[in-house]
Amino acid sequence: MFLRQTTCLEVFYPEHHEFFRHTLGVTDATWKTMMGEAQQIKATDSPEHISQVLVTLSSYLEKEDHVPVTIPLKAKNPDSEAPSLVDRLEALSRNPILPIKHRYSNYTFDYLSTSHERGTWFIADLLHLRQSFEGLIPLLALTVESVVKVSFLIKILNLEHRLLSRVAHGIPRIRGSSKECPRQTLSLRAKSRSIAR
Repeated sequence: MFLRQTTCLEVFYPEHHEFFRHTLGVTDATWKTMMGEAQQIKATDSPEHISQVLVTLSSYLEKEDHVPVTIPLKAKNPDSEAPSLVDRLEALSRNPILPIKHRYSNYTFDYLSTSHERGTWFIADLLHLRQSFEGLIPLLALTVESVVKVSFLIKILNLEHRLLSRVAHGIPRIRGSSKECPRQTLSLRAKSRSIAR
């Protein structure tokens, strides 16, 4: 398992499943576990590890009830002892957990960004956009497949304005010269009534 902050007991004690689960009441990992893992992401972690953590966190949050569509920026409620899901998400949005790759870099990624950072970087959410823009602008250093899997987390962290599919607009340009083809023109004219029907 890819968890680093939480020990996976099944790896070390596979034969003691009943003891840990039923006698001691140890549960599976939850969104809280994954939130803790995400908050511990470091610049030395590989993009694959970061991707696994973010994909798993996103899938856990998607299954959770009462997840806000976006995180409201608010202070923690002083009356509550345990932080709510919204408080934890707001804290996570201020942690540098998003790997960004600059245009001229030999590294897998250059730095970790928060979701509130004002710097210019984008999320390549379609393969043709990644191929078109990679190396030209700073991009989130996750594969397109991973970006699709973390789309719920992207929505919660208010990062949809960074999706290339939303901000990149193609302008078709015709290059070269036009050439008349009289034979094809006559053929199409003869068929025009049929085409119009």
